[in-house]
Amino acid sequence: MDFLKAFIDNLDVETFPNLINNIVRKQTITPNDLETFLRHLKIVISYCCQHPQSILEEIDNLNENGLDSIIHYLHKATKNNTQVWNGTIGEAIATFYILGSTEYQIPVFKLRFVPNRKMAMHGDDLLGMKFKEDGTPEQLLVVEVKNYGSNPRQAVKNASDGLLKVQQGSITLLDFTINILNTSGKYKQAKLVKQFLDTYNHRYETEYLAFIVTEESKWKNEHFDAVVDDIQSPLNINAFLIPNWVEHERKLVLEEENKTPTTISLPNVEINELEDVKKLL
Repeated sequence: MDFLKAFIDNLDVETFPNLINNIVRKQTITPNDLETFLRHLKIVISYCCQHPQSILEEIDNLNENGLDSIIHYLHKATKNNTQVWNGTIGEAIATFYILGSTEYQIPVFKLRFVPNRKMAMHGDDLLGMKFKEDGTPEQLLVVEVKNYGSNPRQAVKNASDGLLKVQQGSITLLDFTINILNTSGKYKQAKLVKQFLDTYNHRYETEYLAFIVTEESKWKNEHFDAVVDDIQSPLNINAFLIPNWVEHERKLVLEEENKTPTTISLPNVEINELEDVKKLL
């Protein structure tokens, strides 16, 4: 996917070699060019929350204002529930980062099937899956996303606590994914995903990722130490650090008449990429 490559190529990733208590792998991720990232972000959110056909129709009808229209619609649907809206943005960023920088597949985008955008869906935020050449499970990635602008240490603690609860309980998003695939007539894909429920016949590794989106100026690397006790390995913590993030989140949903006029252009690669989205559905 060309857009995924463009999205990932604009990110600077720093991996820290040392481990915390031998269980945590940690990375910081920062946009190289902030304006490019913010332009990408409108596609990222729209793509994760809307079917590509809807996106293309909005672009056809409103040209460069089509993405703004989708963002405003999605935000208004939350009825000013800031926590839900921030969670939506965080999950969308995490989805694209995982798709673009790892070999994990995400067969269903949960945000497209939210029945009530005023409320967060309970359960796992994201699941990534890897399959062996014969189609049997190889690895499962369980992701907990926190988009906290002003308290990244608490975000690390809460995300790792959420993952600990999964380890002590069960993964909830597998059944949801299988049901969506079956409802969409994708029976073969549903059957492949269903194998992850059969841990007796299929042995695979489960990896855990705490994905933190936060204000760059608020982040300190010692925040990585805020993971809760008793969590099992392997655990990854990704801190996605955005300059002036709180302000940019606010501007993202301002009505056009209240914005400073800007020219938003969509590179051909981005529009062409929307045509390829159907391959992932």
